[in-house]
Order: sequence, then structure tokens, then C-alpha cells
Amino acid sequence: MLHHRLNKLSFLPIAIFLFIIGLVSCQEKQIPVESISSAIEINKPKSDATKESDERFLAKAAEFNFEGVLLGKLAVRRATSEEVKAMAQMMEDQHRETKSAIASLAIYKSIPIPEEPTQANHDAYDKLNQFTTIDFDIAYCDMVIQSHKDAVALCENATHDNHDADVQKLASKMLTDMRSHLAKAEELKAHLNPISELIR
Repeated sequence: MLHHRLNKLSFLPIAIFLFIIGLVSCQEKQIPVESISSAIEINKPKSDATKESDERFLAKAAEFNFEGVLLGKLAVRRATSEEVKAMAQMMEDQHRETKSAIASLAIYKSIPIPEEPTQANHDAYDKLNQFTTIDFDIAYCDMVIQSHKDAVALCENATHDNHDADVQKLASKMLTDMRSHLAKAEELKAHLNPISELIR
């Protein structure tokens, strides 16, 4: 009789365990499909297309701003016009500031970008540095105009293409600055060009 009671007691924990498993299984089956779909959608990682677009933009923007700093520094040293020197200093300062903003956003988004001037940046520097003193100011204005036209197009695309919201915000801020720089360089070139032609 005692042996029979012991068998009943040893079976009791197993029965309780099986009951709990069955209860949990029933509850799991009652989870609506809509809830599962919503959870998957919320936790779905950002699309690869967006990530790739952000990577391309930030890498190009970083390279552009490195060039702006390098050429600005060179023009401050070599330009003969005080107006060109002033513009070059402004370019150097603002491109340095923007470069820092790009680097911070790239770290936040875990996106690799150039951490130093690229070979293309050094080539642009060498090209500008080859101009004579007489031609330098106009050449600098020309390079600023061309590079900023490219930058405006880059930023315009980034403000409405498949990009992260933070990247779009940075591109919009850059676009305002690039248009301002471009207008300034075009105005200064128009002012210098007649003088340059007389010297020639």
C-alpha cells in the first residue's frame, strides 16, 4: 500500500510539468498572426539599399570637404587678391566644420568614410599649386566653382533619394552652404576676370 502511494506521489510532479507545457503551447497558438508580422516589421533592419546610398554619399561628401580644406589652405597662402584669400579662409573653416559633422554622423551610423585626404584630393592640390602667381586666383575660383557644382548635385540627390533621415538632414544643410559658396566663387571670378585678362 505504501509502495502504491509513493508511485502516485512520484507521478505528480511529472503531471504538473506536462500540464504547464500544454498551457504554454495553447497560449502560443493563440498569438495573432498580425502581432507577429508587426513585431517582425518593427525590428526589421534598415534596408541594404538605404545603407549603401548613405555610404556612397558620406564617403563622397567627406572627400569633397577634405579637398575644400586643402585647397582653401593653399589659396590662403598663395592668392594675391585679398578677396580670394578671405574666401579661401572661409572655405577652409567651413569645410573643416562640415568634415567633422560628417565624421560624427558616420561613426553614429557605423559607416566607414575616408579619414584623411584621398589621392584625388592630393591630385587637386598639386594641380592648383602648379599655376603661376598671375593665374592662381582665377584657377582657384574655377576649381571651387566646378567642385561645388558637383557637390550641389550630390546633396540635391541625397535630400530626396533613398537615404536615412539624419543623412538627408546633413545633406540639406550642406546644400545651403554649397550654393552659397558657389555663388560667392562665381561672383569673385567675374570680378577678377577682367583684371586677369589685362595682365595677360
